[in-house]
Amino acid sequence: MASPVPVIDLAAAVGPDVPASVLELVREATETVGVVQVVNHEVPLDLIAEFDRRTGRLLGLPRSRKPELACPIGRYAQHHVRPADDPVLRDLAFRYLTAGQWLAERVLGLYARAQGLPEGTFPVDPLPYLSVTVNDHPTWKYPGPGYGEDKLRLEQAEGSVLTVLAQAGGHAGLEIQRPEGDWGPLPAVPGALPVFSGPLLTRWTNGLLRPARHRAVTGGTATRRATAVFHYPALGRVRGPLAPFAAPGEETGCEPVTRWDLVADHAA
Repeated sequence: MASPVPVIDLAAAVGPDVPASVLELVREATETVGVVQVVNHEVPLDLIAEFDRRTGRLLGLPRSRKPELACPIGRYAQHHVRPADDPVLRDLAFRYLTAGQWLAERVLGLYARAQGLPEGTFPVDPLPYLSVTVNDHPTWKYPGPGYGEDKLRLEQAEGSVLTVLAQAGGHAGLEIQRPEGDWGPLPAVPGALPVFSGPLLTRWTNGLLRPARHRAVTGGTATRRATAVFHYPALGRVRGPLAPFAAPGEETGCEPVTRWDLVADHAA
């Protein structure tokens, strides 16, 4: 079965002469699976590779050294622990976040165009809430019968507006949930960045744009590392259906909420 996830030339898709067929591919994907893959995205590949190399080194440190890099006062506190032997990593991380923010904002403009709406339909804040997560999926073998190919499938659904993913390793390692409810692999495309829609985008569109459901496939003999930039609007912006997707006073079932409310609930 062909993948329902299109590969989109982003530079061409956000240009003035984008074919209607490309916008239709984007519209269909965002309404059914919540995932597109973008190429020609202008995020420097050397930035992606360097950030992966340096974070991979951290993840590969002996377990005895990792507690010194843990934040001692909570995940959401404004306190950052940095490796003393890698002074470049801090600035590199900010560059990586900035590139992820820029890409997410371009994709939001494309999603609006695919719906026949102005590119500024989805709010873009000068100080959005951003986070980056790096996960290592090493090789392993789970002993015992009944484990088939020794694979572990970890189902995920992000809470962001958009999530931009980069992958490195021996295999792509992602499956997506298709419109029919079954699962299939997300093809590995050299240089492509998968972009996943989150439930906040679904809330903005009154349920029209589907949140992506995906799962990581890990184990066996292949390694994989995934770096995700999570893009949210500013903490104080209310997330409710936007005017193009709901009439004033319409009952939508999407209760308005701020990102700060969600952070506070999570941290409590």
